Amino acid sequence: MPQPDRTLIGYLAEYVSTSGGHYGGLLVVNEKGLPREFRHTDGIRPTRLQQILYGDTLDSCLGTDSMGPALLAALQKRPSILLVDEKSRLIFGEFVLAHRPAALIVCGPSLDLLTFMNQIAPSGDLVDAVPLTHKGVTNSHIVAYVDEGDEGGGRAALLLAQGLMNLRSPFDRIRSVLAQVAEIEEGKGKK
Repeated sequence: MPQPDRTLIGYLAEYVSTSGGHYGGLLVVNEKGLPREFRHTDGIRPTRLQQILYGDTLDSCLGTDSMGPALLAALQKRPSILLVDEKSRLIFGEFVLAHRPAALIVCGPSLDLLTFMNQIAPSGDLVDAVPLTHKGVTNSHIVAYVDEGDEGGGRAALLLAQGLMNLRSPFDRIRSVLAQVAEIEEGKGKK
């Protein structure tokens, strides 16, 4: 009989196609990194008028008002923590901050450079870095800037998973799938 998952971790990532389509994905994995649920959006292509009207807030609005809520609402089980990386912080940072516990995952060559305080979203507070084990990766370090909110449990979920999975790889997996989705979706329009 399979063991039940001890914790679920949600990864939010964005992919922008060469034609300007914005695609969002939410991959929920267990503490071993095994996929438990995946949701993605269709491509959203802001018009030139929307780009002008929204200006610098366009990406944040896409994540906070459109993609993030749709992805989270489509899940059958709520993850213990929502994660974003630096590539998706602009679009999903505000959203995950509103749905804590949340964390920004940052990788780099030196732990000393990564341990400065950071924030998940521009409106968020600075939070201390939590150094984590970067399983299966050498010459790179990983830290999480965790904002527990009132819920708690986010830091514990990451500490449990760090020795069992590569905490960074789900972001890459999402982007690879979204690139395929974009290729299929945008390929249909060219026929």
